[in-house]
Amino acid sequence: MKITIYLTLFVALSFIYVGCKQPGISNDGVKTEQAPTSDEQKPEEDTPIEEEVKDIREEAVSFGQKVIKTMFEKDCDEYKSHLSDPFLFLSEGFVEMEMYANEFCNEFDLFNRGGVTFDEYLENNMIDVYKADELDSVYDENNKILNFREYLDEAIEEQKLDFSFGENDFLIIGFRPKEGKTPLNVNKDRLHFFAKKLENGSFKVSGVFN
Repeated sequence: MKITIYLTLFVALSFIYVGCKQPGISNDGVKTEQAPTSDEQKPEEDTPIEEEVKDIREEAVSFGQKVIKTMFEKDCDEYKSHLSDPFLFLSEGFVEMEMYANEFCNEFDLFNRGGVTFDEYLENNMIDVYKADELDSVYDENNKILNFREYLDEAIEEQKLDFSFGENDFLIIGFRPKEGKTPLNVNKDRLHFFAKKLENGSFKVSGVFN
């Protein structure tokens, strides 16, 4: 009889002990945090360098939107304020910013033949930003990958240009439609250009293609 009582008491105490030691449960019954298992790892956080690159890329996208907005709104003075001087015209070399800008401003209507608004543009198109080490994998409007580095190097060599694409330079492309969208009736040649981040933190359009 005593043996039966002892066994019953032992089983009951063991059950209480195991219940108190359940994962995620403290001894007073309050739920606690559990350490992640190998199958439940915390997502990796970006390193400071990755965060910096992400921030710079977002700045470049924002700058690209400002430049493109001036084209749709035909704001020549604002457009000029975003251009560097002298200014790289890749097919001809360096030119005076004022001369290039005035010529382009006179063609604002030709740029936007379809009467597209800037809001419609943002709804339809994406703005891609490429750094120097990404120029060999640039997407065109048909989502085909182009080696833009080769094209740029050939143009620099042909024009004997004193131009290099460094860590503060960006290629901004704004003519690629979003998934499921169709190309707009605008001059896509004006929707890709070079931009440079200056020492004061601002951006300038440093060149165009043609």
